[in-house]
Amino acid sequence: MSAQDTVEKKKRRRRRRRKDEDVEVEDAVEVETEDEVDDDEDDDDSASEENLTVRKGRATPSRRKRQAEATGASGNVLTRVSSGTVEYFQGVMAELRKVHWPTRDEVQRLTVIVIVVVMAFAIVLGGLSFLFTELFSFGFEDPIILGVTLAVLLVLGFGYLAYTHRQE
Repeated sequence: MSAQDTVEKKKRRRRRRRKDEDVEVEDAVEVETEDEVDDDEDDDDSASEENLTVRKGRATPSRRKRQAEATGASGNVLTRVSSGTVEYFQGVMAELRKVHWPTRDEVQRLTVIVIVVVMAFAIVLGGLSFLFTELFSFGFEDPIILGVTLAVLLVLGFGYLAYTHRQE
């Protein structure tokens, strides 16, 4: 096989691809009837003999996109909005059918976990709130207590930063 033969084969493939793309764009505008689908099945045998890809008999995702672009927006504003809304809810229903819903036992177990975690955090945050409220009420009465507490908190904060930086 020479280099010239390889170049010729590539040219033939490109021409065949361009021809197939032109046919697909024309198909995007036309709507196939069942008789045409039956005719396509007969053509599929001849296509496989020529080592071409067999048609699926339905639009593939990329082909659907080209069909939508070729047809463009049809109808008035009201029909486009209503059809868009209907498509949206059909998509929502399709996604809801795919959801794996938890069993009753799983729901109860997870609910208990959530309630326990929420209560624990509520107690911790309530305690911190009470602590700081008391601290500031004493601090406004005696500024020395407030200053010492803030200094201790700063030292503890810088100590924590130094400790974590050392571990890295």
